[in-house]
Amino acid sequence: MSATPRPDLHGLHILVVDDNQDSRAILGAYLEHLGATVTLARNAGEALAALTELHAHVIVSDISMPAIDGTELLRRARTLDAARRTRTPAIAFSGFTGKDHQEAAREAGFDVFVGKPADPLDIALHIQSLTQDV
Repeated sequence: MSATPRPDLHGLHILVVDDNQDSRAILGAYLEHLGATVTLARNAGEALAALTELHAHVIVSDISMPAIDGTELLRRARTLDAARRTRTPAIAFSGFTGKDHQEAAREAGFDVFVGKPADPLDIALHIQSLTQDV
């Protein structure tokens, strides 16, 4: 049995958005270990402020956050994308893994849905897949 090769994320800037400090820190540290530059945001407001200042190659966002949830965050991020004539790939992750939650995430524009607890390697592999042409 062969092991999954470790993704190489050098040269990528990833925005990680999660109101849970531990989840955010663990995922951010793992992605940095794989070579990515990571910006951490604890809510949608911080994420949107970051997106006005930087070009993220991928957004990884929790769906269930207070005030502005992940689906609304992505809708607003897509408005920024439209102004820049670009499209930032996005990965949703949530403890709510029912079909309606997954469909709502896809309708909001997320490319991938990952259930919590999320394996950081799984997320890294999705990032690598979404950025093959970068």
